[in-house]
Amino acid sequence: MDSTGTLSALPVAPGRWPLLGHTPSLLRRRFGFTSSLAPLGDVVKVYLGPLPTYVVTSPELVHQILVTDGKKFDKGIMFDRFRPYFGNGIAMSNGPFHDSQRRLVQPAFHVKRIAGYKSPGTPAKYNK
Repeated sequence: MDSTGTLSALPVAPGRWPLLGHTPSLLRRRFGFTSSLAPLGDVVKVYLGPLPTYVVTSPELVHQILVTDGKKFDKGIMFDRFRPYFGNGIAMSNGPFHDSQRRLVQPAFHVKRIAGYKSPGTPAKYNK
């Protein structure tokens, strides 16, 4: 997608406030607002203040962005602005640093490790 054509043609979420964008809607009913975006399209433009942000609603497109073509995407200016407050961990980083962080935590998400995270006393049907 380029900024001159395809991005400008994306649907914009309804309820945008002057200057504040969709921020009040997100703060008041985060889940309700984000779940209302899927019927609008696979990618929907949402404004956080004056800053356009793109919400991906299609599971297939999310997989493509995160897995198939992950190296082609940058998290963007919003993450750059919040990095001083949240740190530069796996959720906030990009590129080679993100890759090294991901490799560090990946073993914790292996199927055998996740099975060991169950709570004591969990019913047998969940002990697969």
